[in-house]
Amino acid sequence: MQDFQTAFRMRLSGYTPVWPMVPKEDEPRTNEAITISHCFLKGVQAGGLIWYPIMAFMGVRRGSNIPKLMKNAGRTAFVMGSVVSGAAAYRLYTSTDTQNYDRAYRLQHNTSQNKVDWLSLIGGGLGGLTWMTLFGFGTLTGGIALGAGAGVIVHLVESVIDKPPKEAAKEIKEDVKSATEVVRK
Repeated sequence: MQDFQTAFRMRLSGYTPVWPMVPKEDEPRTNEAITISHCFLKGVQAGGLIWYPIMAFMGVRRGSNIPKLMKNAGRTAFVMGSVVSGAAAYRLYTSTDTQNYDRAYRLQHNTSQNKVDWLSLIGGGLGGLTWMTLFGFGTLTGGIALGAGAGVIVHLVESVIDKPPKEAAKEIKEDVKSATEVVRK
């Protein structure tokens, strides 16, 4: 039981990347998969953060019910994830293999990024199950997107409580600098 708790804490603390793939210079497909997966998740997170307030405002004005609101917002969030993934695919297509490796390496070794991804995946799972249980299967995508957005908010709150903003910014700069040095070697 102790090993499971330790592994779970390590995942939540950002030490373990979400995606099990390892970036390698001689495997451009793996590097592309890491980046596109990351971009899709970011699109769903953004959809959960941006579209829910807009949809809630529009739904209250029109007198919409919650299941319809959830269904529409969930679709919009997943479409947003697909659009962001498409933009990432174009960016990967126009970049060199070395640039793609560098991007994938930095994504896999950024502890803060890994933590927010884990919180979003856990939030998405819990949100999807909760909304589906309360309002039916049609609201699953809406619950996932809302939970993913909530995961981002939890990470931001935790970061502010954990460290003052200046200290956090200094740590991020050091992470980027050390990752860039490793890639250049």
